[in-house]
Amino acid sequence: MKKRFLMIFALLALLVLGLSGCAKKPKVIALIASAPDEVVTDGTFNFKTMKVFRIYDTGQVEQVKDGDYAFELKRPEGAASRVEAGIRNLVITDMVYKDPNDKNKNIQTTIQVVDRSQATDPNGIREGDSFLAFQFNEVIVGEGKQAVKTYAFTHKLGYSFYKDEISKYMKVFKVTNVGNQTVQLDVTKEVAESLKKRADDFEIRYKTGRFDELITHGTAKGLVPVIAVGGEKPIHAKSANWFDYLLVIPVGFIMQLFSFGGIYGLGIIFATIIIRTLAWPIYAKTNQMSTKMAEAQPDLQRIQAKYRGRTDKASQQQMQMETMQIYKKHKIGMGSMFLPFLQMPIFIAMYQTVTRILVPGGYWAAKISNTKFLGIELSIGSHWTSYILAGLVGATMILLTWVSQRKPKHLKNTTQHKQDDQAQQTAKTMKIVSYVMIVMMVIFAFRSNALALYWIVGNLFSLGQSLIHKEISKRQHEKKQEDTLGGIL
Repeated sequence: MKKRFLMIFALLALLVLGLSGCAKKPKVIALIASAPDEVVTDGTFNFKTMKVFRIYDTGQVEQVKDGDYAFELKRPEGAASRVEAGIRNLVITDMVYKDPNDKNKNIQTTIQVVDRSQATDPNGIREGDSFLAFQFNEVIVGEGKQAVKTYAFTHKLGYSFYKDEISKYMKVFKVTNVGNQTVQLDVTKEVAESLKKRADDFEIRYKTGRFDELITHGTAKGLVPVIAVGGEKPIHAKSANWFDYLLVIPVGFIMQLFSFGGIYGLGIIFATIIIRTLAWPIYAKTNQMSTKMAEAQPDLQRIQAKYRGRTDKASQQQMQMETMQIYKKHKIGMGSMFLPFLQMPIFIAMYQTVTRILVPGGYWAAKISNTKFLGIELSIGSHWTSYILAGLVGATMILLTWVSQRKPKHLKNTTQHKQDDQAQQTAKTMKIVSYVMIVMMVIFAFRSNALALYWIVGNLFSLGQSLIHKEISKRQHEKKQEDTLGGIL
């Protein structure tokens, strides 16, 4: 009873955790800002062309309203020549959200500008002191409420920083000294070419957060804010572990191979069918073991009734011996009880492949180009279409559970003894576990349309497997009955 209570409590706690995770609000992880059109002035800065954005851990980008942020000019720390040249840090503070790493202050970002009116040395900016200022251009991907706004170097995690399209995402200004004048030069093209040649120089990140990547142009240096969202690794040998090599990469190869022109939905459907078919022998063995256990129940219950209340050591040993004889009679191997666990790595590999195959930098991220299927966008979740898919996941899972747990007609009359209290409690616990698992699957399916499609196809395939194996079990039982009757005669 105590173990049963602890199991139910743990499952309910997991359910509450899943529900809270589903309902929690997006978290702001970074603040970024575009540079003004002019980052070099004579003291009259015009910040109307500057935009400030919040980056959420869900990948969403939101432009901050004018009244929700403040800025101030500060002298930078470091070389005195930068101060003498009039270089200032423009510190921008979000007045609404706190810094995720320091709850005592609001989240901030900084860009650098040059105020020539504050320069004590007219020729203070030298080549070694010059810097790069970045102006971000807005790029919209998607449509409707689920539109995802991305900006220069703002992306999901992976190995690609979209270097080939950097000129479309941002402008790069180099601030330097030409004669007696401090000027800004547009060096976007040169920096873009430099970044293409340094494809492997950037550090690989997998955790959500804001990072700065150092890039250079000549002797000028600049920090590019990289906003990492998601936390999933791309499917690639650069970060692969033994599980990736053994299962995830092969499953990913199958998925992209049968995507037929990069259609994500087709890749999921065909990969699910192929992988489940390859795993059919394991399922068949598991089903046979379940059937044999059902057939052995009358004998097992007779033994339990025979030794009920006899707790002495000799009786317990005799009970174990007779139980083993029953297992031998029905050809039930103890190792076969662990067969269901062999299916778990395969299902986990499918789960990981579905969630990681679109991560930029993976082997097939660029090839899976069409993420819509039957008018539903699979790369998103928590959308109105997600309610439909999650509902189908729940319905197919309930139907599969009902069919799987329903006792075949030829086995309904095999139980000759009423189940004892412990067996009844175990049956109730297993029923609760199945209900909790259904609810958990629905929650996760709602958060990802791609996972929902995978589970729907997988549940329908498993339903077909169950019906086929029930028919096979029925015929085997009938044949066994005929053989037994023939032996009697």
